[in-house]
Amino acid sequence: EASALHERAQKTTLEAEALTAAVNVKKGEADALQNDLHQGEMLLSQNTTRRGFLVQRLTDEWQLSYEDAKGKYAEAEVDAERLDFLRRRIAALGNINMAAPEEYEELTKRRDALKAQTDDLDQAKNDLRSVIARINATTRENFRQTFAEVREHFRKLYAVLFEGGEADLILTNAEDMLESGVEIVAQPPGKKLQNLSQLSGGEKTLTAIALLFAFFMVKPSPICMLDEADAALDEANVERFVSMLREFGAGTAGTEPGAPARAATQFLIVSHNKKTMEACDAIYGVTMEESGVTQMVSVEFRKGGAAPAAAAPLADAAEQGQNKETAGEAS
Repeated sequence: EASALHERAQKTTLEAEALTAAVNVKKGEADALQNDLHQGEMLLSQNTTRRGFLVQRLTDEWQLSYEDAKGKYAEAEVDAERLDFLRRRIAALGNINMAAPEEYEELTKRRDALKAQTDDLDQAKNDLRSVIARINATTRENFRQTFAEVREHFRKLYAVLFEGGEADLILTNAEDMLESGVEIVAQPPGKKLQNLSQLSGGEKTLTAIALLFAFFMVKPSPICMLDEADAALDEANVERFVSMLREFGAGTAGTEPGAPARAATQFLIVSHNKKTMEACDAIYGVTMEESGVTQMVSVEFRKGGAAPAAAAPLADAAEQGQNKETAGEAS
């Protein structure tokens, strides 16, 4: 009987050990399940938070609720390759510049300001072009009209001063008057038509005088200064020059019948020619009898009267003294 009890005790001990081992196994399994449960709860919490963030972003950026988005895009197919490509591109962009919106707005404002300035400059440029076009048109017309008048007077005055012959003013570029030069051609009596540079000194001088007075006939001036304009003229041409001075000094041109009277022009003339000095109303002689000592003598003639005897010595002094100049006034 004792032996039977001992066997039963051993059997019971073995069963207890087996049960203990089984309990330990179940306890290990329970611990593993508990750990899995904890991990699952953490993952659920993370997914819940992310879901809330995505739902909020969906509402803020796309103005869609979760239910609307689910109903609209639940069955949408996703291109895995396209998705992977986009992910790689996003990764290649690097870190996001959070200040980009503000910088973009600032650059946009600057661009708009520069564009407004550019538009203003373009408008100003167009306005200037219009003004320049109007000015050029007016200038071209004024030049054309003035050139025609000066040319006509020049041709007539040339014939008067040379007692014949022909002369003309020619535009070197008639297509563009504002950029054109003016060439003078002349044909003194008995000679062929030639350029101004081919004329003699006296012919050049008389031609220039004809052009000068042609300008005066278009736009008279109250005063004119001539510095030895008669130096290259012979006696006969000086007489014609003096005659022209008298006519303009009296206020009439005398070359166009029926032409309106013109205002008188006062001439200040530097000359050594006796005939020119005789035509003046007043003479101012400057001489240097002694080195470093300048003397000035003035003689006033009566208008319409003969030259006084004092004029002759003054003219002689102009020829005989050293470094002498004589200035006369003709009006």
